[in-house]
Amino acid sequence: MHNQNSSLIKSYLKNRHEHVEITSIMMISGMAIAVYIILNSLREIVQLYQQKWHYLLEPINFISWLLYISAGMMISPMFGDGDIDDLNYSAASVTVFLSWFNLLLLLQRFDQVH
Repeated sequence: MHNQNSSLIKSYLKNRHEHVEITSIMMISGMAIAVYIILNSLREIVQLYQQKWHYLLEPINFISWLLYISAGMMISPMFGDGDIDDLNYSAASVTVFLSWFNLLLLLQRFDQVH
């Protein structure tokens, strides 16, 4: 019975993958996002070096790192075999939410936007 359940779970998880044909525009977008992640991660590392402990006390820095990690997980199938699973879709939704949240935090700095 245990073996049958484990084989059902494995077949269920196997069917959760979706293969997507990677087009050139998808690859260009993925590379642009990868460059964005790399450049901003380097900027965050420089800020960490300069600010030391003060960097860790700012919640926006934690949100930024979560954004970069989720964006990286979102584009990872483009640089692999093109198999997309639920984790990639979840990472995409987290990326959209954190991008929106980051925009709100950025706009909050201006007096005219409330």
